[in-house]
Formats: sequence, structure tokens, C-alpha cells
Amino acid sequence: MNNFIQDSLNLSIIKRFKHKKKNLKKAKVDDLESDEEDESDLELDESQSKSVIANIKVNSLRVDSIIKNGAGISRKNIETAFYESKIRINGKKVLKISTEVQVDDEIDIIRGRPNANINQLIVSRIKILSITPISEAIRVKIAKDKNLLIEEYPS
Repeated sequence: MNNFIQDSLNLSIIKRFKHKKKNLKKAKVDDLESDEEDESDLELDESQSKSVIANIKVNSLRVDSIIKNGAGISRKNIETAFYESKIRINGKKVLKISTEVQVDDEIDIIRGRPNANINQLIVSRIKILSITPISEAIRVKIAKDKNLLIEEYPS
């Protein structure tokens, strides 16, 4: 029995940590691109200062694809929001989920209304800043606001 206790005390635990090795050449190219993008980011107006700037890769410029990759909403929830008329492009209802977006379009997903004021809406907004075709995909630079309080759309 004494042997058993001694063996159980000599156990070792092996931990493995995930990490990514970043290719140095790719990192240098990304740094050069980010320097160019930083200059254009400074030109954004103050209304977008609280926005998160992100680059996403999509296969098409359909509004559902941009929302899925930009806001992280599942296609099922996007479809539900579409049928409830909660998706707007530049303040207009989206009539087809396959509508393609362009540069400077604002996509709004209506989240709800605040309790204090009936004439306002809480939306998630995605603004298309630039569109760049790359091999087998499209890189889209977006500015996204998760919770934005706006005036209600005119009827």
C-alpha cells in the first residue's frame, strides 16, 4: 500500500497551449497595408469615432452575407429579421434578401425600441467603407456599431 501512495504522488500533468506561428513575410505585408488603412481611418468623421472598424472576407456582396460576417448573426436570425422587416439599407426596407450592397451603404438591423421614447430605435449598424476584390473572395472594410440609438425611420 505504501508503494501505491508513492506512485500516485509522482504523477505529472502535461498542459498544451494553442498558439499560432505568424509568417514573418505576411506580417510585414499586413503592416504595410495597415499603415495605408490607418491614414484613411483618420479621415472618418466624428460620428464614426465610436465604431469598430473591421475587415471581413465574403464571397458575395449580398446583404445577408455582409450581416452574417460583419455582425456575427446567424443566417436563421437574419432570415427572421428580414421577414419581420427589421433590415434596412440607407433607411429603406430591404425587399429582397439577395440585394447587393455598395460602398457607403448603411445596413441597419432593428433590435428594438427604448422604453423611454417611442420615436427612437435601437439598431446595429454596418457601414460599408470600401470593397476590394481579392483572389476567390471580396474584402470589405466596415464600420460597425452594435447598439446605436437613432430616430425612427419616416413612414
